[in-house]
Amino acid sequence: DSATASRYLVVDYEPIMPIAPGVVLIKAAGHTPGSQMVYVRLASGREFVLAGDVAWLTSGITTQKQKPEETTKSFGGEDRAAIGQQLRWLKELPPAITVIVAHDQPFIDGLVARGVLRQGFVLGNK
Repeated sequence: DSATASRYLVVDYEPIMPIAPGVVLIKAAGHTPGSQMVYVRLASGREFVLAGDVAWLTSGITTQKQKPEETTKSFGGEDRAAIGQQLRWLKELPPAITVIVAHDQPFIDGLVARGVLRQGFVLGNK
């Protein structure tokens, strides 16, 4: 509703928008209108792309396999051409950039176990 929508900051950008040191929004509509990915470069130099729902699993990027078409129709229809381009782009990123897919919990758990990520959200150097 309009009351809820008024609490959000809406920005329009093409195709990327730096928002803070080491943080860049990447326009990635395909899953749903307004979808985006987030590039993050930590002070340590480690780089990530938070890829959202472009695929269910990281293997969808490596194999270039999209979600089943029948499933994407139930979401209101993903733009399969846009998703295909995004999967190719993610696969071509340098190996030093860790791509994190939102629903790939085993992959995320592995990153936590290796100390690449940690549980929670911490601002600052703690």
